[in-house]
Amino acid sequence: MSGPSVTGGWDAICALDSGALTQLLFQNYLAGGPLARSQALQIVVAVDEGAGTYALVDLMLGPPDLSFPASAGLQQAYLSRFVLGGWYVLFDAQSLTILTATPQQEATLSGTLNLNQVTGSQGPVGQLVVDLGSGAWTPALLGLDPGSETSAAIGLAIATFYQEQSTSYPLGTVATGSGVPAGLQPQAFDFVTAQQGDATGPSCVQLLIRTTGSGGPVQPLASYPIPAGSTAALILSNEILFGSALPAALNAGVFGQTMGATATGQQGSDGEETQVAGGSVDIGILGTPGSNTIYYTSQALQGGSVIPPAGAPVGLPLAGTFTLGSNAIAFAWAADWSQTWAYADNTMSSAAGLQSLWYTTDVDMSVSMSWTGTPTVVAGSTNLITFTASSAPAPTVSGSGSRWDKIWDSAFISQFEQNSAQPLQAAFGTFPFPNLSTFSLDNLLFPSQPGFALQFDQVSLPFDLVITGQLPPALTVTASPLYLPPGQTYQLSATYNGASASVTWETQAGSLGTVDATGLYTAPASVTGTSVDVVVATLDGDSFISGGVLIFVAAVASPTALEVSPPAVTLTQGQYLVLTVTESGGALVDGPPPSIPGGLGTIAPTAFQPAGTWTYTAPAAVATAATVSLTFASDADPSETGTAVITLAVSATVTVNASSSSVTSGEQVQLQASSETLEYFEWLLTPPGCGTLAGEGASATYTAPGTVTSTTPVTIVAYAITGTTAGIGTTEITLDP
Repeated sequence: MSGPSVTGGWDAICALDSGALTQLLFQNYLAGGPLARSQALQIVVAVDEGAGTYALVDLMLGPPDLSFPASAGLQQAYLSRFVLGGWYVLFDAQSLTILTATPQQEATLSGTLNLNQVTGSQGPVGQLVVDLGSGAWTPALLGLDPGSETSAAIGLAIATFYQEQSTSYPLGTVATGSGVPAGLQPQAFDFVTAQQGDATGPSCVQLLIRTTGSGGPVQPLASYPIPAGSTAALILSNEILFGSALPAALNAGVFGQTMGATATGQQGSDGEETQVAGGSVDIGILGTPGSNTIYYTSQALQGGSVIPPAGAPVGLPLAGTFTLGSNAIAFAWAADWSQTWAYADNTMSSAAGLQSLWYTTDVDMSVSMSWTGTPTVVAGSTNLITFTASSAPAPTVSGSGSRWDKIWDSAFISQFEQNSAQPLQAAFGTFPFPNLSTFSLDNLLFPSQPGFALQFDQVSLPFDLVITGQLPPALTVTASPLYLPPGQTYQLSATYNGASASVTWETQAGSLGTVDATGLYTAPASVTGTSVDVVVATLDGDSFISGGVLIFVAAVASPTALEVSPPAVTLTQGQYLVLTVTESGGALVDGPPPSIPGGLGTIAPTAFQPAGTWTYTAPAAVATAATVSLTFASDADPSETGTAVITLAVSATVTVNASSSSVTSGEQVQLQASSETLEYFEWLLTPPGCGTLAGEGASATYTAPGTVTSTTPVTIVAYAITGTTAGIGTTEITLDP
C-alpha cells in the first residue's frame, strides 16, 4: 500500500486472518472440553414431518472452521463443523416407536452466519461475535436428503435452537485502555469481511475503528491488508499518527519530560504534521570559565569586571516539525537565539601590572538539524514500535557578528558535538511509540490469560502506519485431527512460536486412550464405533498456554469398490430403509440382491427408482436384537462389492413423568424418564424456542420462557438407543400466558 491514506476516513483498521481465528477457536473448543455436552457442542432438535412422524437430530459437534468468503455478505462468516457422533432418528409420535436411527460420524453442519457487534459488560466499546442463531444452517447428514423439506426444516430448527440458547462464538472485544491518548482510544467500531483473490484465497475480518474522527464507509480495504506469512495487520491513519499518537508519545518521553517541549498536531501543506516548540536541549557550558584565552558561555555583565563572570549552560531552543518522509518520520529543526559569551581583555594596567578585565557579549546564533527515523519493531518485544535513525543526530550551529569568527573554532565545534551527543541521542536516537495494541482484540477465548495483543513482525510508513504480525501463537500439537485404529501408538510433539516446546502431556477426562510423559499416545485396544480422545499439552512454566489434539479411534474398514449409503442404520420391527449403491464416481451400480439370513428381513429393488436403489424391510417382529450385513456386488464386475450394516433393535417402552402439566412464564417442571430395559436418556423439546431443557440420564428440568404471550403446547422427548434396544417417550406441557 502506498500513496494517500487507505483507511477511508477510519482512524485505524485491524485485520485478522480467518485461519488464525479458527486456530484460536479450536484451542477454545479443546479447552471447553469437547467430550462434555454443552450448548455450543451438542445440537438436539426435532421437526414434524407430518402424519405423526418426527425427525430427531442429536449431534455432537467438532471444532468450528471459520472463513469469510467473497460469496458471503460483508458482515457474515461461513462456519463449518464436522460431526463427532450422534443420531438422525425418525420416530412415530403416536405409537412412541423409533422407526430408524442412522449414526452420524462422517456428517457436517455448515452455515453462513452473521457477525454481530455486542456491547455490554464484556467491553466498553464492543464485542465481535459469530452469532450461531443467525443465517441459515445446512445439515449434511447420513440418511437425509439434502434437498428435502426435512433438511430445510432441521436447518431452521438448529438456528432457532441457537437463538434460544443465545449461543455465539466470541472473537474478542475492542477495548479502551487507561492512560491512552484520545487518538488511540476507540470510541466505536464497525466491521467487514474480505477475501483475497478467488474463492481459494485467504480471508479476514477487518475492524473499522473510530477514535477522534467521524469514521468512513463500511467497506473493505481496496487491497488485501495481510501479507503472506502474517495473520494480522494494523493500520493507523496518517492523521491520527501525526495529530494524536506521535504528539502523545513525544510529550510522554524525553521531549516533554526532560526538555520541556510541547508537541501538537496540526494540518500542514502535505498532510498532518507534528509541531514541537517551547523546549530546550541543555548541552552544558561551552568553553572554560575563568580562562584568559578562551571564550565561554556565561551570565551577562554590565560593563567590565576584574572578576570572571559565572559560566552558564547553553539551552538550544527546541522547535521543529515532524512530517512524513520516505517510509520514515522526518524532523526539521531550525531555531535562533541570542547567546551570552564571556571573554577577557588583557590590556588593562594597574599598580600590580597588567590585569585582565572581563566583558560579555551577546551573539546571535542559530541551530538546525534534519533527522529521519525509520519505524522498527523493538527486538524481543511483541507490540512496541520505535523510530530509529541510521546515524546519530548531528545539529549544525552558526552565528553572526564580529566576535563569532573568533569564538567558533575547531575546539568549540568538538566540544559542542560531544556535549550535544548524549541529550540528542536520548531524544532522537530512538523513541518508543506505545499503546498501539489498544486497537487489537482483547481475546475472550482465553479469559484466564492476561492481556491479549497482536505480535508485531514488520512495520512501514508509506503514508499511514502499517503494522503486520501475528495473532497470539497457539501451542500447536501435531497433527489435529488424528485418525488411528485401535491399539496403535503415535508420537505427539508440540511447538510454540515456531519452535519445539517443552510441555506436560495429559488426556482429557472421558478419553479412552493414554499418553505418557514424552507425548507417546496409545489408542484404546478396542472401541465401539468411533471413540474421540483429547490429548492436552501445557507449556512448562506457563500453565495459561496450552494446546491439544483431537484423536479419532475407529476400526479401519477394508476399502471397497462400491459405496452403500447409508452404511449403518438401526431399525425396529416392520420398518424399511432405502439404500443406494454407487461407484467411486457417484454413479448408481446395478447388481444382484444381497443374501439375507432367514427371518431377518427382505430386500428388493425400490419401485419407480433407477437400478442400484434398494429397499430393505425389517421383520414384522424383533424379539431379539440382531445384525444384518448386506453385501452388494456389481453386475459388471462381481469382485466389486460394498456393505451396509443394519442393526435390528428391540423396541422398548419409555415413560416420561412431569411434576406439572402446565406452567407460566419462568416456571420450572421436573421430569423423570423410566423403562424396564433402558436407563440413560437424551432429552429434547419441540417446538424449538419454547423454553430450555437441561437434563442428563433419567432426570431433566424444563424452564418456561421469561415471557409467554399465548397458550402453547410443548412436547418433551426422552430417548435412548443402545446396541440392542431403542425406545422413546414423550410428555406434553402447556405454556399458559
